[in-house]
Amino acid sequence: MNKQDLISTLEDLKKTRRLSSEAEAIIKPFVGGMGEFKLSFLESNSTFSTRYDKRYNGGKTVIAQFPGGELECSVLFPPSENEWVEGLDKSEEFKAVLSVLELDGLYQRVVFGQSFEDDKIEMVNYKLYMSWFDEFIQDIPETTFI
Repeated sequence: MNKQDLISTLEDLKKTRRLSSEAEAIIKPFVGGMGEFKLSFLESNSTFSTRYDKRYNGGKTVIAQFPGGELECSVLFPPSENEWVEGLDKSEEFKAVLSVLELDGLYQRVVFGQSFEDDKIEMVNYKLYMSWFDEFIQDIPETTFI
């Protein structure tokens, strides 16, 4: 996932309000994408339940800001990170490996979830497979059938 493309898309969505279906379609190519993000903490609340992944239930939802602008996001953290989140001060910067979950149509901000180790392993395995596949394809001679 290209993080700069995501941020540019989010900035555009913030400037130009769209119907929720339009905004969802625009963000859809980024959903499931993963990357390390540097954010600035604004506030946090308890996450009582979530439709994204039950591993976030009982955790914290952080409202954060991307550096250098007014673009905000929501970040879901599992209960194992509660103590760390509660220790963050307003405007404190932090880094986290996050996955895009969806666009919150009401606030026009992206919803991230902290990536779990098995998500990271899956992504690494996919990248390794694609690398192997690209090399494999190059070794196959091109033939033309009539």
